Amino acid sequence: MAKASCSSGPKIETESVVVVSLGGAPVDAVLSAFPENTCSTLSSTAFLSGHFSGFSSSTLLIISAADVSEDMLLRVKDLQSTSPCPVLIFAATASPEMAQNALRSGASSCVIDGLQPHRVETLAAISRERFEQNRALKQELEQTRGTLETRKIIDRAKSLIMEQRGLKESEAYELLRKTAMNQSKSMREVAESFLTVSGILG
Repeated sequence: MAKASCSSGPKIETESVVVVSLGGAPVDAVLSAFPENTCSTLSSTAFLSGHFSGFSSSTLLIISAADVSEDMLLRVKDLQSTSPCPVLIFAATASPEMAQNALRSGASSCVIDGLQPHRVETLAAISRERFEQNRALKQELEQTRGTLETRKIIDRAKSLIMEQRGLKESEAYELLRKTAMNQSKSMREVAESFLTVSGILG
């Protein structure tokens, strides 16, 4: 495979790769694994300063490092907070604990003493897939939490309506449903408004 031609500074595009060297193995092994014009380099200074402008979920960040440091993991965590994307770390050395910390900080993969050119493309694909799986899981969890919170709010409003108006549970629910339809709002919005007016929600 032809050696990639990487520009200086992030060149963010679909399925793009950004490579940063933090004293690890030469990045040539990484660059040669990807087609021309799909990757770029980021200076260690820019990385450690948290300059992640232009990163997106389609960006794969590959870090070649001497070891897994706290500063590096802090920046990985910052990146996942602002512009989540797959991160593949190649470290010349690191303890099992620090490798685990890398994954907890948001890295998709952390490979110790294993930067081999013929493995980079496969590990990159694995890192992207892990990132997508974790993102889907987080979205599902957030959706589930939102559904449970919505149900909780509606139940609170329903109980209050039953208490204040002497209605049955089915009648209180129907009142909320009809009000939502008439006002072109969701039942949660109507329930929240009712609880706010009643002084239960601030």
